[in-house]
Amino acid sequence: MAYRKKLEFLNEENYNMINDGNVYEFTEQKPGLNIYFDKSNLADKLPHIPDYIKYLVLRCEPVHYPDIPRLLASKYLTYVKLEMTLSGILHHNLLDYIKFPPSIKSLTLTLDDDIEYDHLDRMPQAPDEVIENAVKMIQAKSIIPSDIEYLKINFHLANIHEYTSLKVYIIDDFQNNEYNYPMANLPPMLEWLEILPIKFNQPLLNLPSNLKVLIFAQNRIWNYYDGYKHSLDNLPIPLEVLYFPECMSLEGISYKATLEHLPPNLKILHIPELMPENMNYNSLPDSIEILEWPGFYNHYKNITRFPASLKTIKIKTRSRSNNYNDDNDVEIQNYFKDATFTIEIIPCF
Repeated sequence: MAYRKKLEFLNEENYNMINDGNVYEFTEQKPGLNIYFDKSNLADKLPHIPDYIKYLVLRCEPVHYPDIPRLLASKYLTYVKLEMTLSGILHHNLLDYIKFPPSIKSLTLTLDDDIEYDHLDRMPQAPDEVIENAVKMIQAKSIIPSDIEYLKINFHLANIHEYTSLKVYIIDDFQNNEYNYPMANLPPMLEWLEILPIKFNQPLLNLPSNLKVLIFAQNRIWNYYDGYKHSLDNLPIPLEVLYFPECMSLEGISYKATLEHLPPNLKILHIPELMPENMNYNSLPDSIEILEWPGFYNHYKNITRFPASLKTIKIKTRSRSNNYNDDNDVEIQNYFKDATFTIEIIPCF
């Protein structure tokens, strides 16, 4: 998507990769540095970090935790992705080594459950309690900068409302997609919200009035989860991009969400492949310019009205051949050959 293209720190090509035991020489002036060391001496292998490094991805074993302050010391860093293990937080004081510089505006924090619960010397805690304890420590240590603008995490942050400068908030998968916390009191400046755990099924009430992008995880039904059960009739007026959730049960029963009351400024709408048979597809806002609709093959002959501003419908071919043009593709192209919009057929793999 266009917004992501502007975020250079998400482009892997912008990173120097450091994952061996040799002394590293900076031969390319890439703005990113992706580091993973196990038990080798990090200070010897990485004697300095150039000032042009703006992005840092870091994974390391406890033996390297004392190196973290040096890696985070640069005043030129603007983005950090830090992969944290539960054992590192709970048993090796990882959080004591983390202090982000004032220049950091974008941050990805991921939790990795590396604890073998059956081999603890003490009575094992329930996994949920272990995660909860680690997250409480993250909050207590206040490692997330208060003025952060981009935040991607795979855990529940109860004090998210305190980050009043936040514009992009992405909740990633963790613990078998079990995330299902209320989505309340989001920062008022938020423009972009992604909810990627497929079990999330909470009502979205009073979303920030500035929200422009709302993305739900796809493929709930394919993964044997029920669809989203709540209404989406009162989304913010400025919303421009919506990845609609699957909204039916595993048995095909429709839930509350419909396509009939979407925001009037919507420009991009993604409709999931699996949707209720009785859904009304004839009332989409005229502002829509791009429809991403993998299951369009199943519905197009029953649609009598398309958005006035529509430019492109992106559909997923059913063919698995190299040229991915089969009879269905040809038929749908011919069906809309005189339309004011184009049909873009993309591979299914």
